[in-house]
Amino acid sequence: MNTKRIFTSLVFVVGLVGLQRAEIAAAENAYRGPAVIRTYDYTGIPTHDLARAWDEVQAIFDEAGIAVEWKTCPVTSDGPAVSRPCSEMLQPNEFVLRLVASSSAPVNRRVSLGYTLIDLQSESGPLLMTVFRDLVGTLARDAGANHPSMLGRAIAHELGHLLLGNVMHSDGGLMRPFWSRSEIAHNSRPDWLIRPGQARQMRNRLASRHGT
Repeated sequence: MNTKRIFTSLVFVVGLVGLQRAEIAAAENAYRGPAVIRTYDYTGIPTHDLARAWDEVQAIFDEAGIAVEWKTCPVTSDGPAVSRPCSEMLQPNEFVLRLVASSSAPVNRRVSLGYTLIDLQSESGPLLMTVFRDLVGTLARDAGANHPSMLGRAIAHELGHLLLGNVMHSDGGLMRPFWSRSEIAHNSRPDWLIRPGQARQMRNRLASRHGT
């Protein structure tokens, strides 16, 4: 996850702690969810594998306090097929996921498993994430990991960027920039969770997209 593309000291003051807590609670209560993902699969993933990937995404975002729902959108060889509700205008809480095959083979050991498109001009503009299913599969196989689970983690990482509204990374957890084979093989759960501060940012930004 080392490449992303964009087109386009904690201080406590006596007497203010209660106010700060109230503001935090208000921001938390503003979240209405869910994040809805319109999914376009151009690779023909078996239904049961895609369901397992979705389960992994949901488990990650459950820990972050964010509900995720899915819309499966049909595709043809020429692109997305016309089908309700996928042909309707995107709502502020909707995001688009494309599952595709990489157009080129990796040239080194560091490969991008996906990327995000973020509209920096509009808080509620269309947002798109793309995940390379074949590259995820290769990494999972080399690390001896479960492919659907790794696919879910790659999707969750890109969705995290969309919910944050930026391509910043953390120094650990799901949103770290590099995933080593040893980390994948070790499969320590904290490596695949969203840090609390980032989760709070995601909830607040999703609430703002809802217009709350």
